[in-house]
Amino acid sequence: MLLFLFAFVLVQDAEEITATLSPAEKTALADLPEDERSYALRLLQNKPPLPRSDWSDLNAGELFFGPRAIRVDQIVDDRNFIGYSQSVWVEGLSTAGLADDDLAGTSKSVFFCTGNKKYTTVLGGSKTVMHAKTVDTTGPLEVLRPISEARGYRVWGEGGDRLVLAKFLKADSKVVVVESLSGKRVDIKKVALTAIDREWVDEQETIRRASKK
Repeated sequence: MLLFLFAFVLVQDAEEITATLSPAEKTALADLPEDERSYALRLLQNKPPLPRSDWSDLNAGELFFGPRAIRVDQIVDDRNFIGYSQSVWVEGLSTAGLADDDLAGTSKSVFFCTGNKKYTTVLGGSKTVMHAKTVDTTGPLEVLRPISEARGYRVWGEGGDRLVLAKFLKADSKVVVVESLSGKRVDIKKVALTAIDREWVDEQETIRRASKK
């Protein structure tokens, strides 16, 4: 929902931001799995993963929001299936309730393409396809939270399509104004915030009003 907001956010190079990190913070990022580390580095730059319109031409190392759906060709187990005309192995989505030829919704998930994956077909042969796995966004957010908050920034939202690192400036009944790492001010409609963020903003406004009494 908030992807369009990033068009208004000036982006700092990853090198400029990571240069300000302590050795312990750099270690925390380095200890993340490769897919989660890629996600975290994009968030440090205030860049969301890129949305994809389909599953064609995946590239190794690509981080992306899934298209609206993918057709299931073959269910492997409870967390793996092969789709997109037998050309993509998808890992991490629950296959509960799915059957071959069903559509699996993927637009709300972040994926990382690890490259090629070789598997044995039901006929005993072998086939090589692209491998895309879901990214656990909770891990990177928990690593980024102390990094950002120590610098006066807050982690906004609980998903990859949110404005993640920003300072709270002010709010009214409809709009919250925040400042990105680059210093760019961004207006966010309150209705677009998560319940957690709305509650936090309301608490800040209550504190502000009490301080004026």
